[in-house]
Amino acid sequence: MQAQNLIPELALIEKLSPHWRSRFERALEYLFDRLEQIPPPSWDDVAAHCAISPHHFHRIFHSVFNEPPGQYLARMRLQESVYLLLSNDGGSVTEVAHATGFSSSQALAKALRRELGTNAKTIRKIGNDPKLEGLSELLERLGHPDVAGKDGGESLEVQMAKQLVFEIHTFPERQVKGQLMQAPSWEQLSELGLRQSSREMVMLTNFEGFDSATLNDFEMTVGVWADESTPINHSSVTTLIAGDYLCCNVSIDSEIAYFAVWEELDRHLVQQDLDVPEDGCSIEIIQDSSSMLSGISVVTFQILVIPAS
Repeated sequence: MQAQNLIPELALIEKLSPHWRSRFERALEYLFDRLEQIPPPSWDDVAAHCAISPHHFHRIFHSVFNEPPGQYLARMRLQESVYLLLSNDGGSVTEVAHATGFSSSQALAKALRRELGTNAKTIRKIGNDPKLEGLSELLERLGHPDVAGKDGGESLEVQMAKQLVFEIHTFPERQVKGQLMQAPSWEQLSELGLRQSSREMVMLTNFEGFDSATLNDFEMTVGVWADESTPINHSSVTTLIAGDYLCCNVSIDSEIAYFAVWEELDRHLVQQDLDVPEDGCSIEIIQDSSSMLSGISVVTFQILVIPAS
């Protein structure tokens, strides 16, 4: 399957001429490389890096990305802060603040209250709630705006996810050689991907017990496809059931896009009158694990499905 794009910035600059697309690619790269910088880079600096006058840059950026550059950078920093707060391994609130470009925990608290109407304690509670109550609403507010100045509408990530195409593919029995990990972070997965010989990383999450798991205690088997030389009875080998799998292949760069894919997978199951067996699992395949640290990954999602009874 060809990868479908779920990265708003790429979709928005795709419409531009090569000249302007190159300039905004440089601007986005410059900003992402400096998310932790205190104070943040000035727009004069960003404009100069892209060889554009500051006034012209600010106006064109707003027109292309549906928000002014200052708001864009603030939203990116809040995204990173929220992801760290959702994880028990994210550190203290002060550590999260400093890791994401805020001068203090008070500055982060003010931004959370002003932009999201919440606080660090509430976000951490969501990360430890099996029902993930409030997560969708929280991520939606952090998503890329569809129209400049528009409040309350769906983010571009959610709108783009609704256009995803899903296919049913039939696979034979397969084996994955890997290790069981407890709620691995993206950084842990990236480091593992750099160490393994295969460029493709396979991640399995069993459906059994998944409803009672949280973002911080779910279990995932991470590894590579087993080849013919791997003993089938090897303790690190997981056998996947042969059958029909609901699949899609997507380019993503954020948790917002990641969860939007799962929302649409669940919606598609209901619309197509499909169910998942209790002893099944979800399969996520990173096509090139060496690219994970760059922030953009092509992920293949596969779910074993059966007709709903």
